[in-house]
Amino acid sequence: MKRALFPLSVFILVLASGTALADPHRFGGGIRYNRSVTSLGDDFDKSGVSLLLSYQYAAPILVRFEGDLEIIPSSVTGNGTAVVPWAYALVGGLFYGGIGAGIAYADGEFANDPIFALRIGLDVGLGPVHADVNANYQFVDFDQLGDLDANYVTLGLMARYEF
Repeated sequence: MKRALFPLSVFILVLASGTALADPHRFGGGIRYNRSVTSLGDDFDKSGVSLLLSYQYAAPILVRFEGDLEIIPSSVTGNGTAVVPWAYALVGGLFYGGIGAGIAYADGEFANDPIFALRIGLDVGLGPVHADVNANYQFVDFDQLGDLDANYVTLGLMARYEF
């Protein structure tokens, strides 16, 4: 009897998480509020808003893979516009968390070091539209994880259409 209940409990958990069994794809966009992020270098030392284009693949059983393209205007970088492609692996449904990596592209070249991010968020499905509110702790070296600092946190808001 217990063995029969296990698949049923997994199925209920997946449905309750907001992650459909049909492997949906989600496209959308949003904004990210960037605070002073001194560890990422002198070029990224101002607060401001960047734009995001986002694709997400929601696999069964609470796993999502996300690719974002962040466009950081010159008002934030202090130089020209920068572009950061991001890749995330996320786990969860309504509440989720995960890790990501990106690399800045500015002035015709990529940065020497990647940027990493730990993310926690809330993803609310409203029919085919998903509203995603998240906080990202950004860092360039895993040694920084021992000394959490609010100066490295960015806040994101995205809307994605699921099909």
